[in-house]
Amino acid sequence: MFAVFRADASPVLGGGQVMRCLIIAEALKAAGWRCGFVCNQGAETVIPDILRHDVLFVSSDDDASVIAQMVEKWPRPWDLGVIDHYKLNAGFENRLRAHAGKILVIDDLHDRPHDCDFLLDQTLGRKREDYASWVPPGCCCLLGTAYALLRPEFMELRAGSLERRKPGQPLRRVFISFGATDHYNIARRALEAIRDLDLAMDVDVVMAGGAPHIDNVRKIASKMRQNVTVHVDSNDVAGLLSMADMALGSPGISSWERCCLGVPVLLVPWADNQKDNAEALEDAGAAIILGWGDEVTSEVIANVFSKVTDNPDRLAAMGDAASRTCDGRGIIRLLFAV
Repeated sequence: MFAVFRADASPVLGGGQVMRCLIIAEALKAAGWRCGFVCNQGAETVIPDILRHDVLFVSSDDDASVIAQMVEKWPRPWDLGVIDHYKLNAGFENRLRAHAGKILVIDDLHDRPHDCDFLLDQTLGRKREDYASWVPPGCCCLLGTAYALLRPEFMELRAGSLERRKPGQPLRRVFISFGATDHYNIARRALEAIRDLDLAMDVDVVMAGGAPHIDNVRKIASKMRQNVTVHVDSNDVAGLLSMADMALGSPGISSWERCCLGVPVLLVPWADNQKDNAEALEDAGAAIILGWGDEVTSEVIANVFSKVTDNPDRLAAMGDAASRTCDGRGIIRLLFAV
């Protein structure tokens, strides 16, 4: 069985779409499938793990040209084509039908037509009617956090992570990650806020090696009185997150990692596709939105941070609300569906 994935990653785009595809690819590989990836030039600097699969790097945005390259590289029919790309729509997907037995689209914007057999949108509260005018009548829509794509270790660590969270528990450890590349350098402002509050705590910052501001973050971390560790291309995000009492991050794919482990979060959305997630998580009581992208200052972060650290019962309630939104079994449900 063979699957081909189409997704891009860059310092500006981040790596979330490629990461979602990698989770599916690793699950398929464990079941005996082969997987190929079609990505933009440079995607491997953001998400090096794609090199564990057969990769075709493309530089053209022309649908016909890209598909021609895909067919040249993998001429035999594919069992599954997976597209996770905001610039692609039914036109590209229809062209793939001659080469892929089934087509799965991953989306969270519901803003363009698709020609697919399965559509997955893991946004909290997403409904079939959101895609009624965008997918064919026979399309199977896999919607909501029941289909959140998480690596198996999050499900494995869920019980222990939830067990250690108690009402009134003081804040001792914070997890910071604003996507693989943190294009807007929000982690720097989060560290400045913690530094200025002068609270004693451990801080874990997770970034990709290709993040443009990583040296700046390391410099600030090295001068803080708090115990700050900058983890680069970490293979233990689940372990680090399971030990955190609170997180600061963006409402992308990492939202469901935090929720699975019951970690409350202060959110800074920075992309259009994150808006629905952020609002749904705040409405559910699992998160507090600090503001939008580069508009959020260290002073804003410090103000909200100090309020929640002074109210451990509120943090516990947020963590409990988070844990009820996602159980970490989405990849299992997806594999049964397709």
